[in-house]
Amino acid sequence: MNEIQIRINSIIRVLASDLSTADKYKEIAPSFSGMDITHFTEKQKQHVYKYMTTANKIMARYPTIRTGDDYKIITDSDLNKLLKNVQQFCLKLLND
Repeated sequence: MNEIQIRINSIIRVLASDLSTADKYKEIAPSFSGMDITHFTEKQKQHVYKYMTTANKIMARYPTIRTGDDYKIITDSDLNKLLKNVQQFCLKLLND
């Protein structure tokens, strides 16, 4: 199993868990941190950039987030958008 599949499997487990929406995103957010994308296809790299752009636009609304507990201040609407963004990103990586 390659690195991407391992990370995505971990995300799927978190999404299927009984954690709160905020805790799910707190667990998922660092999932792709430090991943080497130099071997990705251009299409996969575009998916990475789109995922990061969307997540950064939403998270920019919450400049005071410093710790894991701070994720609780994110609105449910934004948390759902962030989780949907992660799901779409994972599907695109798996399908490309």
